Amino acid sequence: MNFKTITLFFSLKVLLLSFILFFLYKPLKNYLSKHLKNYLCIPSTIPDSTEIDALYVLGGSLKSTSRHLSTASLLQSKYDLNRILIYNNNDSSVFYKKKMIIKRVGIPDSVVSFFNVKDGFFGTMTEARVLSNYFMHQNYNSIILVSSHCHSRRVMMSFKHFLNNNSVSISFVGSNDQFYLRELVLEFIKVQIYKLIFIFNDIKKST
Repeated sequence: MNFKTITLFFSLKVLLLSFILFFLYKPLKNYLSKHLKNYLCIPSTIPDSTEIDALYVLGGSLKSTSRHLSTASLLQSKYDLNRILIYNNNDSSVFYKKKMIIKRVGIPDSVVSFFNVKDGFFGTMTEARVLSNYFMHQNYNSIILVSSHCHSRRVMMSFKHFLNNNSVSISFVGSNDQFYLRELVLEFIKVQIYKLIFIFNDIKKST
């Protein structure tokens, strides 16, 4: 075969493959999204007891935080909560924007406290470690955690690790955040990394 024939042959193969990928992309994308969501998104758990010591709103983008605070407002009204802790990282501009959102969603100022957490490489893990220590020192019995729905597996895994079978009961309520496939894949990778870190931590404790 001459060069032109070979070039035409490979061009046709690439074109055919492109058509196949084009028609398979959407079904494959939907399939992956569905299964990743089933794995990452633990159903929200509402505590049976009305005696809830505190609700903690985890960190995230301002857009996500707005959704988290709307969810927290609904829970505050339902359970008459008198203690809502909100992640804060000493960014004054974000702090004031959060205060405006809190006012807009109707959470009373009297129940709100901003909890300062230094930014770490593993943000959720840092929050879980710091807040778990705080919950135990305060002798809290029942906590509600609020974050993005598809963040739930990593959040619950982290808090359970640091609470270490303590008597603190934790519930998770997910806000209605949109997770696209790229974000779901990234979250899946983070969960696997956290698993390895926690396994390593447990091995270190046992030796």
